[in-house]
Amino acid sequence: FSLKPGRFLCEPLALCSDIDFHHEHQLQIAGVAGYDAGEVTAVFTPNTVGTQYGAAIVPQDTGTTGDVAFFTRGLLSSLNAPGGAIGDVATFEMMLDGDTALVPGQVLAPLAARTTTGNSSVLTMTGPTASQRLYAALHITASSGATPSVTVTVQSSTVVGMTSPTTRFTFAAATGTGWQFATPLAGAITDGFYRATFTISGVTPSFTAAVFLGVL
Repeated sequence: FSLKPGRFLCEPLALCSDIDFHHEHQLQIAGVAGYDAGEVTAVFTPNTVGTQYGAAIVPQDTGTTGDVAFFTRGLLSSLNAPGGAIGDVATFEMMLDGDTALVPGQVLAPLAARTTTGNSSVLTMTGPTASQRLYAALHITASSGATPSVTVTVQSSTVVGMTSPTTRFTFAAATGTGWQFATPLAGAITDGFYRATFTISGVTPSFTAAVFLGVL
């Protein structure tokens, strides 16, 4: 199937104006985006072909907890040089071959700069049954400050007030840009409310990050 337009996050950040992702025998994500030499060439070079990246697709692009999202990870299989007609914005093309299932989910914490320890908004979501798994992914697209560090967790609770929450995932402490795809957690989980927590330290630290949660 295909979905366009949308927003494609491939860590570090790439925003694609035209996206197709297909699920036949193998998942492939193809994207086209405006070429920014300062951003694109610093991230995607011929040497990165074959490298594993995390990817997330948010169709609405509203940046709100609860937005529909799809996330996965895969190998960068192709990267085409910038092109276009004279006078047009230069574009580049890339393709990611998925090596993990495409997880249907939601935005738990929208992409935003975070400078202090805190929590995301609470997401209401039905947890996995005994035959399903809970998935989570973290994308950090920018960071700054002296010795910055952030540890992100995903918690759940039976009540919206998150009384006595249970920690479901703890991502490794991060000090810069990157992505993490948590080991899936087997169901059943009957909790219906989820949030992300951010524990941030350092001197004037800032992390632009997003967290995605899904059931498959």
